[in-house]
Amino acid sequence: MQKRLFISLMLALFITSCAPPPQPGEPVTHATACDVANNDKRVSLEGYPRLRGLLSFVSDDFAVDFFEQPQGGGDPISVYLTVGTGPNQVENLPDNYTDDDLRIHTNTNEVVTTDTRIRAHGTLSVSEPEPGNVVCFITAVDLIEAAPAGN
Repeated sequence: MQKRLFISLMLALFITSCAPPPQPGEPVTHATACDVANNDKRVSLEGYPRLRGLLSFVSDDFAVDFFEQPQGGGDPISVYLTVGTGPNQVENLPDNYTDDDLRIHTNTNEVVTTDTRIRAHGTLSVSEPEPGNVVCFITAVDLIEAAPAGN
């Protein structure tokens, strides 16, 4: 009897500890992402990652700019990625880093760099602090995929 109870409890614990896989976000483009109507929506954005200017302090996450074209072409949209070495994470940066030190792990744990087009899924935040000045970025990224080269 105790053995059955133990097995039932272990099975229940296992089932409840398995989180469902992240759901894909609604695809947006660089041209449409920052529309105020997209605020707080789960989206997916494709781009070529590059490091922002100076990152002086990195804790659990940091911003990577996604460009529409390779080598930083076009306007960037900032995407906040979780620091780590597992799937859907970005590796911490060494002191005196360059763009060549950027190493992002996809959902299959493939390591990609700035020359790879990727798709990030997360929550889009859009605000317009003053008329004509729109600020947008993606947070809570939990799914990163390799994407076909574009443009």
